Amino acid sequence: PPAGPTPTNDMDVDDDDDGGWREGVAAAAAATEPEKQQERSADDVARSREIARSALQANRQENDGRKPTVAIIVCFRIQAGQRREQELQQFVPHMRAMMDKLKKEGEVEKYHIFVIQQRGSQDKDGIKFNRGKLLNIGFDISPPQFDTLIFHDVDLLPGEDLAPYYACYPRNPIHIASCWHQRGYTQNEKFFGGIV
Repeated sequence: PPAGPTPTNDMDVDDDDDGGWREGVAAAAAATEPEKQQERSADDVARSREIARSALQANRQENDGRKPTVAIIVCFRIQAGQRREQELQQFVPHMRAMMDKLKKEGEVEKYHIFVIQQRGSQDKDGIKFNRGKLLNIGFDISPPQFDTLIFHDVDLLPGEDLAPYYACYPRNPIHIASCWHQRGYTQNEKFFGGIV
């Protein structure tokens, strides 16, 4: 398995040493889900894009211009009462379009989307969704040629203004999902999930 810490469902983050990412990502966008995106003003999107580009430029300088090879790891399980299959059908083409653009622009060397599916369904087999275990599996199966891992919820579709964060080679974890205020991702300072 690749070297480094094993990701879990409750990762521990040193709030004092986030390299400024938390502030930058939190300011990057108020909402980027498709139904909410139209409510954002052009000024908000432009501001978000500028903050993300500045973060990417700082990241490039900090890492001697290194461009990442990105593995996006998505946990998935079909469950009654949820739209996970539909969300996955939206997620994959959305992310491919965004990542293909980053690759074409020379911002990432390569990328791959890994969908890690838990079989069964809690309503049928009684076994709860184990996101932490699925993230660990994704970590273990991603080839060592990928130097940047992004743990992603299937129901979060980032706007183009957040794309530069997907092209960063981080020294510290980046909580990209912290921009989703309406989902409560910023209400609990100890929450570290959604998109990391």
